[in-house]
Amino acid sequence: GMISFFEKIQKEDGKTTAIPAYFSTHPSPESRIERLKILAGDSRNKTFRPLASYDWKKIQKACGKKSE
Repeated sequence: GMISFFEKIQKEDGKTTAIPAYFSTHPSPESRIERLKILAGDSRNKTFRPLASYDWKKIQKACGKKSE
């Protein structure tokens, strides 16, 4: 998932010239991995209600999908 994606980015990051974090406009791969692990850990204790079919159809319509 997202964690493994940013771990790959982190490995590639060492091949370029390092830019100090305070100059960067984006979080470092390390920061992103840490945050994703925290979010993943938090989500294990929660239950999620799937969308009702009505809600899903409403979302599809809002995104421009035509009715079948």
